Amino acid sequence: LENCPENCPENEVYEIITRLTAIRERQMPPLVSEGLNLALYGMGSVFVFLTLLVLMTMLMSWLVAPKKTVAVVARPTDPAGARKMAAITAAIHLHRNRTPTPSKV
Repeated sequence: LENCPENCPENEVYEIITRLTAIRERQMPPLVSEGLNLALYGMGSVFVFLTLLVLMTMLMSWLVAPKKTVAVVARPTDPAGARKMAAITAAIHLHRNRTPTPSKV
């Protein structure tokens, strides 16, 4: 390096190596490094577990979901039966569409 002029490429390489060595010597202590490593692995494993949990819950909901069924409508032959069927149908419709009223204490 003594025979090389000031802008010689070897001088630049030497400077780079010197800087890298200084950075390497000032690295964080091993205990801090291990702590960060453990934290990253822990957070990563929790993220993967929660993601799998959500996906499995969605899959089970899809498997257990009730299937749509076709309703069979009975047709009464007499007029009195037709009126009863209309009354029952109206009562069921009102019951299903009724909003719950707040209870009085």
